[in-house]
Amino acid sequence: MGKRNKRKTKRKYSVRSEGSSSIAVAQNFGVASTGSNAHFDLRTVSVSVDSLDSESILGLSNLPFADTVGFVGRQMEMDVIARAGEGSVCVIHGLGGAGKTRMALESARVGVESRAITWWIVADSPENVTLGLASLTQAVSPQLALGLSTSESATWAMGWLQRTADWLLILDNVEDPRTIRDVVASPASGRVIVTSRRRFGWDGIGSEISLNPLSRAEAVQLLAELLGERMDSAAIPSLSEIADELGDLPLGLIQAGSYITQTQVAPKYYLERLRSRAVRMYGVSTEGRNPEQTIARIWDITLEAIAARNVQAIKILEILSYFASGDLPREVLAAALEDELDVIEALTLLASYSMIQLSPSVIDIHRLVQAVVRSKPSLADPPASGMTAALDLMAEFVHGDAKDFRAWPRWRSLVPHIEALIQHLPSDYGGEKFRYLLSETARFYSSQDQPVEAIRLRERALASSIAEGDQKGTFIHLSNLADNYKDHGDLLKAVELAERAVEASRGAAVGGDSSSRLHSLMVRAAIRRSLGDTQGATEDMAEIMTLIRSMPAEAISDEDFATILNNAAAIARDSGLYDQALTVMKEALRISEKFGSNGPQVLHCLANLAALYRDLGRPSDGLPFAKKALRLSEDIYGARHSLVIAACSNLAGLYRSLQRPNDAMKLARRALADAQALLGQDSSLTAICMNNLCADYINAGQYDEALPLAKEALRITEKNLGDGHSSVANRLSQLAAIYFHQERHLEALPYAERAVQVAAGTVGKGHPLAISTLANLAINYVAVGDFGAAAWVASEGYAQALARYGPDHKTTRLFKDLGSD
Repeated sequence: MGKRNKRKTKRKYSVRSEGSSSIAVAQNFGVASTGSNAHFDLRTVSVSVDSLDSESILGLSNLPFADTVGFVGRQMEMDVIARAGEGSVCVIHGLGGAGKTRMALESARVGVESRAITWWIVADSPENVTLGLASLTQAVSPQLALGLSTSESATWAMGWLQRTADWLLILDNVEDPRTIRDVVASPASGRVIVTSRRRFGWDGIGSEISLNPLSRAEAVQLLAELLGERMDSAAIPSLSEIADELGDLPLGLIQAGSYITQTQVAPKYYLERLRSRAVRMYGVSTEGRNPEQTIARIWDITLEAIAARNVQAIKILEILSYFASGDLPREVLAAALEDELDVIEALTLLASYSMIQLSPSVIDIHRLVQAVVRSKPSLADPPASGMTAALDLMAEFVHGDAKDFRAWPRWRSLVPHIEALIQHLPSDYGGEKFRYLLSETARFYSSQDQPVEAIRLRERALASSIAEGDQKGTFIHLSNLADNYKDHGDLLKAVELAERAVEASRGAAVGGDSSSRLHSLMVRAAIRRSLGDTQGATEDMAEIMTLIRSMPAEAISDEDFATILNNAAAIARDSGLYDQALTVMKEALRISEKFGSNGPQVLHCLANLAALYRDLGRPSDGLPFAKKALRLSEDIYGARHSLVIAACSNLAGLYRSLQRPNDAMKLARRALADAQALLGQDSSLTAICMNNLCADYINAGQYDEALPLAKEALRITEKNLGDGHSSVANRLSQLAAIYFHQERHLEALPYAERAVQVAAGTVGKGHPLAISTLANLAINYVAVGDFGAAAWVASEGYAQALARYGPDHKTTRLFKDLGSD
């Protein structure tokens, strides 16, 4: 190896728009009968896995690398962990540097080859717990990396652990016991080890082990083992005094032993320097054995030794202090120095002094070491900012499409380090690279259905753009932020931001960037449609088409154009223009097949075409598209995958329209069973499948079978989305329909009334869901004999349906009939 080849193309760090916000066509809220949403948006790739059990896996482990030297004593604590049986949780707490992580590692090593799973998670935040569980899913079944969101991967991992025997999960450095309560609630056939600096808050979680500093004899033994052949009996008094100076903390002792070994000095000489540095740094002896000060007392000595041998290693260490402490991919640092070989040599030297743990793929550094390094002026030559260098490296490393599902496993390994870096940056930090890193990370969060995390980063990026007068960046961030608020369900905030973005994008100062203006219009069109503003969405689409005609053909990718066509078809469908929507949707399929082969975009188009044919009253024409979607999803993702579940449900919807109830119910049952097996009882996908099977039971007159499913679907939806989400209105309508068919009209009425309230508070007037809930309520008022209320509701529903569907639509006619009764 030699000099690393420099890139000749200068990297641009301008922020990107998310890509035109896509509108799902294949979505049906139902009308007056059941409220069933039988069709899915196939852009959302959810959880799936092949059938796996513990017998198919043996010895799977991601334990961090560590030498066997450097662990002494702790026998009583080790015995407590060893005696803990299946279903146990052991919590190790104590001072930083006391050796909690190392004891957990040594415990985990025992039996690792014969155990099914041994999995290590740095659990210092809820996000990192989720990422760690998601990485377990990636290791157990790499197929799941294709299109699997982080939260869904984590959910699947927890369910899989509950069904699997003989595993050990280590949750390292837990900052808040509340973040892991769900993970450790029922270890079932496995064991959990938790480490934390927190002493309190573990009641009801597991048995506790309080880890104190080593005894003096153990501390001397540890130093003696580290010195090895250089150790002689005359040095023991010095070793005891060194241990006393370092508070008998294992981390400080290991660093001291590494220094003595590397520099070949006598323990007595090291002790003298340690004491002289302590006087220089603090003036008086430190009381209370503060672990950060204990490490700092040896820090100057160690850094001087490292700098004397390789000053570039100091720069690497300062960069590492701004990332998360564990599992940093080594490739991130590949460009940190002029020559990649220099990076390798620097890392090797740092590892030899026990400043870092080094494996072929990742780097670990103790969090207290990081804290001390950040607290000191730069010792690099020339002095440099480790924080700025860390930002530059990460911004360079993340270049690529964060929305590409093939890149998701890599992104999951980077997110903890990006978040740690962002936390260290001042609140007023700015610059293109900073905003680019925020935007790309938010893009990844968006792809993982984590809009809250995306919004947090988008808002910081927007504030930075405004502060620095970056006009183009400002309207791009506004558009992307609006899209995230739409995903979060806050449509009013989303439309306000989208309006600002569109106006900003029209300004002359932004240089007439047509592609960015296109994006802002697409975002607003999608939000307007979600609000039920079909006219506004149509106006946006007209402006979009005018803009497209003015742009060079090469300025719009096939994928973006297919998305635009999908959105145009969706809006045409909302307006009841099914024939036009069908023509546009066919073209979207043609383009998607051209650029995307047989991928998720093609599945999306196939499902939407099937739905459009059903809307046209031609379900037999839609059947081949729905069948092809199911076959294609199985070919790509295997027998069990959420896309397969979606395809099953969509095909079942066609069979319902074709009056083939047995075929519909068979597929609906399959979809529900797979959702429960893969995601568990409380997943949103499970609730949707329950809702769809309810529709089949209702159509078959099996109301007693439908009722408990409908109640459970409502419970799950309220738990996951809150009691004010639009999907809750759908579930409420389903329950009202069942009680209606059972002629339990007084019980049906409260559900129908609440459905109208929820829909009005979310999607607003004129939305298909709002219209369908009004129809259900009017029918229920008629059933209980309240004709005045029925007439008022029918009048309101008729006005909304007439504006949306026109006078000849079946829903409009239904309201007219109800109002005249």
